[in-house]
Amino acid sequence: MKTCEWTPKRRSRALGLIKGGRHSLSEISQITNIPKGTLGDLKKRDTPLSKARTGRPHKLSERAKRAIERLIRQSYKTRRLSAKSIIQNLQLEVCESTIKLALKDMGYRHCIARRQAYLNKKNRKRCLQFARRHRHLTVEDWKSYIFTDEMGVKAGIEKVSQDWV
Repeated sequence: MKTCEWTPKRRSRALGLIKGGRHSLSEISQITNIPKGTLGDLKKRDTPLSKARTGRPHKLSERAKRAIERLIRQSYKTRRLSAKSIIQNLQLEVCESTIKLALKDMGYRHCIARRQAYLNKKNRKRCLQFARRHRHLTVEDWKSYIFTDEMGVKAGIEKVSQDWV
């Protein structure tokens, strides 16, 4: 099992030392800190480049990934499409998990949008007045306040009496 990928620069140096003929493979191994077996492979292949890797090619091309991103960025409705709908819209021949993984790789994540509390003009004005009234308070002063989301904006912040502190 391969544990380390040597940089082309390091392999070139080792290959140069091998071709120089002044050092043994053991000495070159000590100089470059590359194992003798790897040095033997380098000598046999006679190139500092890595061997081509095998493996399954990606199902989605870069073009298909761009098409997916373009589709989901199109509008509010397309942003909420399921993986199955994306496959049908773009006529792709992949499974849903492939689409989900591609979206994850692109930096998108699945989350449920939460509704924000509606603030009418009157409540916005009250919030601004509260902020202006209390802008001079220090951190210690704020510790005597209780914040809750159970009440409306009008009564959402209450000062704790001295008995509680």
